[in-house]
Amino acid sequence: MSQGQIPVGVAFANAMQDRGSSHWPGGPQNRLEPIYDPILRPRFKLKPAAKIFTIGSCFARNIEEHLGRMGFDVPALSLSVPPEEWRPAPSIVDKFTPPSAVQEIERSLEMLRHPERIEQIIDDLLFPTPDGRVIDLELRQFMPVSRQRAHERRRHILEVFANAFDADCVVITLGLVECWMDRVTGRAIQEAPHALALRRARDRFALKVLSYPEVLAATERMVQLLIEHGRADVKILLTVSPVPFRSTFSGTDVVMANCYSKSTLRTAAQVVYENFDQVDYFPSYEIVTMSRAPNVWMPDLMHVHPDFIAKVVDFFARDYVQASNPLADREYRTIHTLEASFEPHPPFAWGVTLPPALRHLTAQSGSLRRSPLRLFEDELQLGPAHQDFQSIAQLGGGAYTFFGAKLYFSTSDGSDPNTNGRALTVRLIDGLGDEPG
Repeated sequence: MSQGQIPVGVAFANAMQDRGSSHWPGGPQNRLEPIYDPILRPRFKLKPAAKIFTIGSCFARNIEEHLGRMGFDVPALSLSVPPEEWRPAPSIVDKFTPPSAVQEIERSLEMLRHPERIEQIIDDLLFPTPDGRVIDLELRQFMPVSRQRAHERRRHILEVFANAFDADCVVITLGLVECWMDRVTGRAIQEAPHALALRRARDRFALKVLSYPEVLAATERMVQLLIEHGRADVKILLTVSPVPFRSTFSGTDVVMANCYSKSTLRTAAQVVYENFDQVDYFPSYEIVTMSRAPNVWMPDLMHVHPDFIAKVVDFFARDYVQASNPLADREYRTIHTLEASFEPHPPFAWGVTLPPALRHLTAQSGSLRRSPLRLFEDELQLGPAHQDFQSIAQLGGGAYTFFGAKLYFSTSDGSDPNTNGRALTVRLIDGLGDEPG
C-alpha cells in the first residue's frame, strides 16, 4: 500500500503475484474460518530469546505474557507493585492513547539523561489528596499513596522503561482515541478521573477525542525517539488493540465511537509504517476481529479469550522469529508414526492413545514439565504445543498437547486426519535423549 499513485502495471502485478493474499479469503481458500490467517511479508526477523519491550493498551499486557512463556526477554514482566495498587502489576502502566504512551517514553528518556532532575520530574506527576497522600496521574486506578511510595514506584518504573532504549524490538499497541487531559499541565492522564479526590477538582480535567493528525503526530514522535535513542538496529512493531471501548464519554453510540477509534489508530499505524523503514505492522486487530472461531471473545464480548491471544502470538512467532530448529537441518528425528485411527472431539480436536514407550515424555498431571515431543503433519510442524483441551477443540489450527497417555491435536486446516492422507509423526529434537526418566 502507498500514499501515492501506483502505476497500472505495478497495480495489476500486485494483484496477480499472490492471489492468496490479494483476493478476499473466502470460498475454497478460506482463511477466516476458524481463524483468520494473515499472509505477511515481514520487514525483519527476530532471534529466539530476543529482548522485546511492550508499551500500549491492556492488549500489550496480554501479548507480553505469552511472549514471556515463549522464551523472549520481556522486561515489562519484571514490573512489580503491591496487589492493592494494581493487579496484575504491569497493567498499572497501561497506556491507552498515543499521547499517554509517548509521554512515558519522553519522561523515561529525560530521567535517564538528567538524573539530577528525577525528583522534580516525579513530583510534577503527583496530585495531592486532602489526607496528605498523592495520586500519580499517569498510572492506573489513581490509588493514593505516600509521596515516598510514589517516588519509589516511579524509580522502579524507570528501571523497566529504560529497556525500551536497549530492546531488539519495541511492540507498540495503540488502544483508544478518547484521551483525558490535565488542563493545568496540558498532559494526558491515564484514564477517566474517577477517584474522589480528582472529582473534587473536576474543572481541572477534560476529555479530548483525538483527531487523526494528533494520533499520527504522537505515534511518529514515539517512533522517532525510539529510533534516535534506542539500539542502532532496533525494530518497531505497531499493532492496534482489538479490545473495544468499555464505555464512551463522547456522546456517540459506543460501537460507532469504537469504530472511529480503531479506524483512526489503524490509519495512523499504516502511515507510520510507510514512513519508517524500521517499522512494521502486525495485524492483531484484524486477526481477532475477522476470525470466525466460536470463542474469540470472553463472555463480555470485549476482552479477547486468553487462548486466542496465544494464537495471535503464535502467528507473530511464525512470521517474525528466526527458526531455531528447522526441519531442513535435521534437528528433529521421527520416533513414532501415528496410525489413522483418531477419535473425534468436535469441533476441531482429535485424540489418540500413545504407546507406553512415549509416555515418559508427555506432560503429567501435577507437573509443570512440558513435553519435548513435537507433532508433524507431513513436513509441517503443527502448533502451538502445550495447549489445553478446550483450546484445541474450539480453536483448532494445529494446536495440540501430549498429556499422560494421550495426544490431543487438531489438523492445520480442520480436515479429518483419518482421511486427509497426511502422515502424522511424533518427533523429538535431535540430541535430546528419549530414555525414560
